[in-house]
Amino acid sequence: MCGRYETDLRALPGLSRFTEWVGPEIVDEIAKVRSLDVRPTHTMPILLRPEREAPWEVEPMRWGLLPHWAQKKDLKPAINARAETVAEKPYFRKAFAERRAVVVASAFFEWRPPREGEKKKRKMRIARADGLPIFLAAIWEPAPEVSTYAILTTDAGPDVVDVHDRQPVVLELDALETWTLCGGDELLRPSDEGSLLLEEA
Repeated sequence: MCGRYETDLRALPGLSRFTEWVGPEIVDEIAKVRSLDVRPTHTMPILLRPEREAPWEVEPMRWGLLPHWAQKKDLKPAINARAETVAEKPYFRKAFAERRAVVVASAFFEWRPPREGEKKKRKMRIARADGLPIFLAAIWEPAPEVSTYAILTTDAGPDVVDVHDRQPVVLELDALETWTLCGGDELLRPSDEGSLLLEEA
């Protein structure tokens, strides 16, 4: 699962490549909300592309997707959706089919199990090795006050598997438009070896 991430975009050496792709206004809108500890229920700027010919948009959303019908049944928000079942589960399938988004972060966090001689889990910071922001595939649900979102997860790739058996779906820069326009289901896969950089937080 993915339960923590950070948005320190100005510190990333590859931010200019993202700026060329979506424009400085969009980057400014996302980067102005800087947090080193984004948690579920936090409201964060989320990247959208409603139509192919439309400009990129940024909308504030709360982390924890809640379909409108689930509110009446007092169900809990979902912070993650499994890529393997997101198209089938009633909780997620409409959002997956119609409303996709991108969480733009500088890193996400997982906790490595204790090794021999250690007593506690170790918090690991996981970022892109190429210095770009890390683009996490998301789905979202509209709401009267604030829309909500969930991050998609898949099996852990080779860089992450020693820390956790799951990881968020990480998109490449040139796949953002395809994903937000509700295409590219083949993108729901683990990250390639060497694409992510891990360090103890």
